[in-house]
Amino acid sequence: MGWVFLQVFLAFGVGVLIVWWTWPKTPKIPKASATSSVSAPSGALKDVPSNEQKDAPKKIDEA
Repeated sequence: MGWVFLQVFLAFGVGVLIVWWTWPKTPKIPKASATSSVSAPSGALKDVPSNEQKDAPKKIDEA
């Protein structure tokens, strides 16, 4: 009976280890970038399309 309990606890331990290993880690924010006062240039996001433009269906001209 002791052998059965040993196998049960071993299987449980392996299961806990697998879940712990695959659990998503929280991203670490570097202290330098969190307190940095440097900003992007004023026109940095000028060429980035908004969601409405990106998701809009494309018009196809038929000749």
